[in-house]
Amino acid sequence: MINKVIVAMRKLSLITIHLNDLQGLVRTLDSIEVQAGLAVEEIEWIVIDGKTAGFEESEAFAKVKAKANVLISENDKGIYDAMNKGIQFATGRYCLFLNAGDVLGEFDTLAKILNHLCKNDLDVIFGAAWEGTTLESMRLKRCRDLHYISYGLPTHHQAIVMRTDLVRHFGFRTDMKIASDYLLVAQVLKMKGIRTAIIDSPICKFFFGGISTKAYWAGLKEQKIVRREVLGLNLVACTKIVVFKFATKMLKDITPRLYSLLRYSR
Repeated sequence: MINKVIVAMRKLSLITIHLNDLQGLVRTLDSIEVQAGLAVEEIEWIVIDGKTAGFEESEAFAKVKAKANVLISENDKGIYDAMNKGIQFATGRYCLFLNAGDVLGEFDTLAKILNHLCKNDLDVIFGAAWEGTTLESMRLKRCRDLHYISYGLPTHHQAIVMRTDLVRHFGFRTDMKIASDYLLVAQVLKMKGIRTAIIDSPICKFFFGGISTKAYWAGLKEQKIVRREVLGLNLVACTKIVVFKFATKMLKDITPRLYSLLRYSR
């Protein structure tokens, strides 16, 4: 019999935000269902739908309803409003935001995370991520050193497992459209005594094409707010970072093969 105290200490809440992507939602569900080495009490799945048209009449709805511990379908004010809503339902000590279309990195990803949490008293785990436009094109992107927070998230937010009470304490700023996850992680890392770990295991498979990919320049403007207001960087430092990030983007766009050699693990 699994120890109830251990379950309470490491229980993980998966939170999925969904709007108008039924195929992606089922893909996320499938990746959760194949997870091995777990007790049912160790995870919960919370799905927040933004009132997708026809959702409740769809085949996907029936599948999700059968698996989800919490399923809410109602209007919201955007993705970060929905994420705030999802965290309020979370009962796990830790949480992971795995939005519709996102896929867990491996068949035993959750078991690896829970085992790590069982052995270590942590506030945040940062993991690696597969990324690409299709499953066949995925490349492994390891988490950067946490000092990279001045430049941006050290890994995708879908590869960050955080204590639920920390997420609930700060919440996501709903006036931001792209960088509120960056803001929250920066706020947490600025706290004294935060216990973190970087693991090489891929926590998620990230598909390009989301809002942060499409709205690159708007994202840079919101990131500047984080750097100035939370990280305390001056205007000169912020400008240097923007130049660096723009140069990196140009390298990625113009010579993707060279960028891959420099950034991805083999």
